[in-house]
Amino acid sequence: MRILNYIIPLLLTLLIGCGETDKPQTYVFDEKELETNIKKYTISNGPLDEIECGMTSLLFSKEILNLIKSKTIPTFSDLKKGTPTTIKLYKDKITWNDLDQDTIINNNEISLNGLKNETINLNIIINENNIHFKLEEDKLICIFPFKKVK
Repeated sequence: MRILNYIIPLLLTLLIGCGETDKPQTYVFDEKELETNIKKYTISNGPLDEIECGMTSLLFSKEILNLIKSKTIPTFSDLKKGTPTTIKLYKDKITWNDLDQDTIINNNEISLNGLKNETINLNIIINENNIHFKLEEDKLICIFPFKKVK
């Protein structure tokens, strides 16, 4: 009977410790950093690449992600600065709140569902205080910074 006094608390401690879920870290798209250092985040060097990276960064606004979620094709008036999106980074996935989508991280890559069943492939670069998404499409290469929310 005395051994049960030791085993039961030990088993409960193990069950509670092993049952803890992966706690996410929240990040927000850092549009000001991108605008200030657009040359740094535009890896390719085509004549219009900086403009294209700036336009592509609109993907990380709440407004554009909500349009994608509702399967509404953005109009020209929708293509303006918006509210930076917030994501939750888990060990094995990213939750996109404004898109109502979870993307599985596989070899530091994710795939987002876009309009018309298109897929947007992004590489993830994780640092201590931020993460970056890298887009490589044809000859265009852009990096999009996200900063950690404290």
